[in-house]
Amino acid sequence: MPVAHIITFKLKEDVDLGAARKLFERVYEFKEICKKPDGTTYVKAIRGGKQVTDGLLGQLAKGWEYAFLFAFESTTDLEYFLPKDPEHQKFAADFRPLLADAIALTFEDRVFE
Repeated sequence: MPVAHIITFKLKEDVDLGAARKLFERVYEFKEICKKPDGTTYVKAIRGGKQVTDGLLGQLAKGWEYAFLFAFESTTDLEYFLPKDPEHQKFAADFRPLLADAIALTFEDRVFE
């Protein structure tokens, strides 16, 4: 069953935003460069950006600055992506030092039980 994986995060205060932006752009390459051991690509879709609302909606964001949404065909694909995919691991090693905090959620569409 298709799954969505959302990560929202805050950057450390002293982060160079230009360097962070270059890393953010690398995320969009995952659709082409992340491959299973058999060579097939498996990241189905990627969306992301900076939190942009003010007022009440901005307050509801509770300080979370950025988010990415990934789509996968299955939890098995996500379970490969997170701890095993070499491209994701390289990215995560570069990205972790920039993070102040993060929250990740995964869900199957229309599953509520």
